[in-house]
Amino acid sequence: MRAEVELRDIEIFLALAEELHFGRTAERLHVTQARVSQSIKKQERRVGGALFDRTSRAVRLTPLGAQLYQELDAGYRQIMDGVASVSAAARGTAGVLTLGTIGPHPFGLDDLVEAMELFQHRYPAAQLQHREIQPPAPLDPLRSGEVDVALLWLPVREPDLTVGPVTHTSPVLLMVAADHPFAQRDSICLEDLGDCIVVAGDSIPITWRRPSTPSILRRAAR
Repeated sequence: MRAEVELRDIEIFLALAEELHFGRTAERLHVTQARVSQSIKKQERRVGGALFDRTSRAVRLTPLGAQLYQELDAGYRQIMDGVASVSAAARGTAGVLTLGTIGPHPFGLDDLVEAMELFQHRYPAAQLQHREIQPPAPLDPLRSGEVDVALLWLPVREPDLTVGPVTHTSPVLLMVAADHPFAQRDSICLEDLGDCIVVAGDSIPITWRRPSTPSILRRAAR
């Protein structure tokens, strides 16, 4: 309690040194003029000298008051910045969170924006950034620290990465030419691709290739 009162007295002194008016200082700090006067008198008794010259027309800092202002101003602001930082951390997540996404997303951009806005509402002290992840090397940004969290296709089975909850599901689709035999079918299975030449790439995680590409015929299309 003592530290709180002394910090308030410092705030009153600094405000009066800037306003040079007891009434405006009281209004600025939402206290009475009597509270301002009592605080200044207490501080003057503590330092052993006058901090302000008071007349009916003006209030001025004395040389002693000007010296005290210079010494207290920077320290007070540093203390308040520290208090604000700790308070922000106490209210929730603070700092910068970079979200990486790989697109296109079946659930749509609107849902992504809504999720980001919800996060910002719940954690106002945090700063949220967005980065797009390229499919050929989707895990590199996580490992390099370029992004903190990534919204990716599953499965992801990497010993150095932690997989979070599933946000949405969507069907696996096959893209073929309009005159391809499969174009007339409502659905196919992986075995149907056994006689086809399919696209492959070593940079794409093998856990992504296996669910959609027959492992015995992973050949590059020509």
